[in-house]
Amino acid sequence: MMMSEANVGRMLRNANERERILDPKQLLHHEKYTPFKSCTACHICTKSFGTFRRRAHCQLCGNVVCRSCTLDYIADVAGKIVDARVCSPCDGKLDVEFRQRTSSRAIAGTVLSRSFMSRPNPLATPSSSSSHVSRKKSPSRHRPESHPSSDIATESTPYFYALDFNWSHAWPKPPFIPHDVERIKSLSMLDVRRHDFMQSAVHFACEVFDTPIGGVSFIDEHQQWFASSRGLAQEFIPRQASICAHTIALAAPMAVLDLGQDIRFRHNPLVTGPNLGFYAGAPILSPDGHAVGTVFVMDLAPRSACDLSKLAVFAHVVSTKLADVRTDSASPTEASIASDSPTDRVISADLPWGLSSLPQSVFAVSAEAPLPRVRRSRV
Repeated sequence: MMMSEANVGRMLRNANERERILDPKQLLHHEKYTPFKSCTACHICTKSFGTFRRRAHCQLCGNVVCRSCTLDYIADVAGKIVDARVCSPCDGKLDVEFRQRTSSRAIAGTVLSRSFMSRPNPLATPSSSSSHVSRKKSPSRHRPESHPSSDIATESTPYFYALDFNWSHAWPKPPFIPHDVERIKSLSMLDVRRHDFMQSAVHFACEVFDTPIGGVSFIDEHQQWFASSRGLAQEFIPRQASICAHTIALAAPMAVLDLGQDIRFRHNPLVTGPNLGFYAGAPILSPDGHAVGTVFVMDLAPRSACDLSKLAVFAHVVSTKLADVRTDSASPTEASIASDSPTDRVISADLPWGLSSLPQSVFAVSAEAPLPRVRRSRV
């Protein structure tokens, strides 16, 4: 059963306490479910089934229970995000396992953190090949103190690449992406036209993170293209202004809890213009492992925490679906962008940051999107 918007809402009631995302290995095979016909009452509350009390299976233990005795979860099954139901006893077991796991992480993390802080950081050694890089503006090259007590990040994702301010703009150049030629070639082999599953991923990502802005995007040599989006007024932005380019460079989920305080982005026109405060993105991977795009969400207000594992689920789904719809076309990406390109509709202007192809309204909330609400602390 595909995940519905109503079920997402119910799932999010306790999302700040513990994520309700199941691994496929946790799900019981359908053949092991207790048959509906053999049960006339709920296994938990023992109330009889009827017109207003419907049967349901717990997808962890297989018992037949009523819907009132289950909780909504989601699961990533064969690249699809589906609804899952878990009975209250199984939910309790998952909660105990979660608390035990996070408690163990806290103990181990404290020991590892002390051990790490007592050693010199080899990543802080300047590279002789980048003498032109401004280093005094890169405090985040050192690892921040970790918070391993849960899967929720309470600090922005650290980065370990040098920042290059040697150009005409106030923000640093886009980060160097290893094997970028091969990455772009890998992108060109994918069918990245607009697909329904991309729109679904954007919709649910915005719902889960409660953000007015989100998208599925792909980055080539010159630009970032939004294949599907919510709250965005444009379809393209130059690569040199892209925040997602940093997620591509890391090839891992990335969160920036306060864009205005991050040296990489505080002077970026996407931050100074619409005053964006929060960003989280997860890479979309090609079948050969290259980070070719992102699933991302953004908000106007900074946040104090972010659970990137949820965003990684959506990125994994898009990656898997793209592999499924891969075609034998020589260059479907170029054809897709050419057919959908809004270039002719973009009006050049003398913008203060010198990027005439980047309209100031790039992050204006579209008419279809709800007006953004200023929030101060969300996960």
